[in-house]
Amino acid sequence: MPQGYVARFTSALIDHHAGCLQRVMGCSEAVAKEITLRQLSGLYNNQNPQVDSYLIAVQRLEQIIGGAWYSAQMGQAGILHWIMIEDIYQGNNHGKRLMQYVIQHCQSVGAIGLALHMFAENEQSVLLYRKLGFAMIGKEMYLQW
Repeated sequence: MPQGYVARFTSALIDHHAGCLQRVMGCSEAVAKEITLRQLSGLYNNQNPQVDSYLIAVQRLEQIIGGAWYSAQMGQAGILHWIMIEDIYQGNNHGKRLMQYVIQHCQSVGAIGLALHMFAENEQSVLLYRKLGFAMIGKEMYLQW
């Protein structure tokens, strides 16, 4: 992984996730970033040491254009924590290929499935996940104060 990529990836994910929260919740940028940072901190701090966690990058012409962070363990459902393809590279099957890799890798380590959370308003993601065989099993709701 190129030096500095994890920080750049994390920063881009925070911006993306906070932007989605702003649209969905109608909250300020500051509140959206605070929620996002708390969620990310929870992922970093609550990692089960027995679960393997992976951060992978997507490259195009030797330039990193996105990546994914997920966990997978034999006999457990894998968890996709974050996935992102930079906006200018979306719509070119990079996300699909990345998801196919994540799914295949989770299967290869013996995970029994793959779970993820997403924003339902992101119609492109919903379509992609459905094409890959994911089923909607619930909805999350937020209360802001």
